[in-house]
Parts: sequence; C-alpha cells; structure tokens
Amino acid sequence: MKNTVDTAIRRTQAYWYVDGLAEITVGLLFVVISLYFLAQARIKTLSINPIVTNFSLLVAILLVLWVLRQALQAIKARLTYPRTGYVAAPHMQKSLRWQRYGITAWLALVCISLVILALHSQTSPSWVPLLTGAVIGLTILVLSYRSRLMRFVFLACALVLIGALVSFINPGQTLAMALSSVANGACFIISGGVTLVQYLHGAQPPAEADL
Repeated sequence: MKNTVDTAIRRTQAYWYVDGLAEITVGLLFVVISLYFLAQARIKTLSINPIVTNFSLLVAILLVLWVLRQALQAIKARLTYPRTGYVAAPHMQKSLRWQRYGITAWLALVCISLVILALHSQTSPSWVPLLTGAVIGLTILVLSYRSRLMRFVFLACALVLIGALVSFINPGQTLAMALSSVANGACFIISGGVTLVQYLHGAQPPAEADL
C-alpha cells in the first residue's frame, strides 16, 4: 500500500514538470537576479543610499517571483490542463502544492542569501558562484530523485559546471554573480523549452485530437 501511495505521489510531482513551464519560470527568475547584480554595479557608481536601494531591489525580486508564479498557474490552466488534465494524488493536493511552494521559496532564499553574502564578502568572493551552483544543483538532484526525471540530473550537473567555470575565470564580484545567474537561467530555460516543445508535439487538446 505504501509503495502504491509513493508511486502516486512521484507521478503527481513529475506531472507538474511535464511541460517544462516550471523550469522556464525559474530560468526567468535567474535572469531577473542577474539584472539585480547589474543594477548593483550601477548603484555603486552613483551617490545613492545602498541600504534603501538594496532593499528596494530585493522587494522587486520577490514581486517578480510572485508575478511569475501567478503567470505559471495561468499558463498551465490554458495550455497544460486542457491537453492532459489536472493531476493530483487523492488527499495530497494541498501537501504537494506546499511542497512546490517550499522548493520555490528555498531557491529564492538561497539566491538572496548568496547575493547578500557576495555583496558583503571582501576577501575571496570568487567561490560564491561555485557555492551557488552546488547548492542549487543539489536541490535539483533531490527533485530529480523525488520526481524520477533524468533531465534534472543533467541540469544539476550543468549548474555546478557553470559555477565552477565562473569561479575559475573570476571576472570580478558583481560580474561573476551576474554571469552565473544568467547562465543558470539559460540552462533552466533551455531545459524547459525543449521539454515544452516535446510536450506540445506529443499532447494535443481534445478538440484538435478529434479532428
């Protein structure tokens, strides 16, 4: 009985990522974070209160995260659910929803924490992109194990390699974080984009399938 329930949970979790939209959303968030670092570099050249601007930028990131989550739900309702339906394990819909929110919040917390760490590191900031890639890669690996999706393994490896490469090149504190963030975002968007194309090619809306 327990194996049956676990299988149902894994299938439900995997279905959330079947269309690649969640990965594209995370990728867009990383692109926004890269813009945050570029804004930080600009602020340093201006006589603006850094505390106020840093707080404003972090609030803007959280606002973008909320907008992206709302957009993700809306697009799934129009694109995914009409094709393959809405899937949730019995009596576990709320639990799975909170798990997804928890993963999203964890990634956002990790990113923001590493942002603050990088901005206040005065000694050796070159290791921060590697640490970012390792932490996020480990999170994706755990997600891969829970959902049984092999593409997340390749995605996690790519994130770690990007972090290692940027740390090795060490183009400078702000540029390194902006570069690693946009590269991470590109990996998520490419992974999600390929998955979305495959999904749209293989799943047609009922009205189209009947024609």
